[in-house]
Amino acid sequence: MKKTFVLLLAAILLLCSCAGKETDNKKSEENSNANVEAESRISEKDVTDLLSVYSEVLLETFGADCDFTKPSKSDDMYAYYLVSNFKTADEVKEYIRKYLTSDCFDEASVDENFVEDNGNLFLIRGARGYGYYGIDPNSWGYTDNNAVKVQFCILDSAVEDAYCNVSFIQDNGKWMINGFTLPEGF
Repeated sequence: MKKTFVLLLAAILLLCSCAGKETDNKKSEENSNANVEAESRISEKDVTDLLSVYSEVLLETFGADCDFTKPSKSDDMYAYYLVSNFKTADEVKEYIRKYLTSDCFDEASVDENFVEDNGNLFLIRGARGYGYYGIDPNSWGYTDNNAVKVQFCILDSAVEDAYCNVSFIQDNGKWMINGFTLPEGF
């Protein structure tokens, strides 16, 4: 009887240890899959940084630093603001190309918003609604590993239940925006 009890106990312990190893292997596999998913997902910091750049595109400032309190010069049609961080429109285009694919960026829009004069670059502003559509780069959520929905704004105010869809692609180890859609109806 003692011998049967010891054999039964040994069998139970052996089964339990095998079951534990299977559970450990399954957990290890799940952790490995989660790590692969995390590596392929764009980081929160990258999303926010890229959305900030896209916000500048929507505002039609394209990352240009200007003092908007007073135009550097003006005429009957436009006000011209001296850009302090770029010297040419090509520099502006090069800056934006680092963050947006050609599917999301119409380079002609830079030419429409900037003028070069005497070695300086000016951002042009006329009588129209700059920044009518916008996004809040700090208010977004993942919809996929490489896509988010971001709060849509009109004149800097959030539109209730309205989100833009933004997708990202990794190119040579660097994330870029490769898709942007406005909410339906806008």
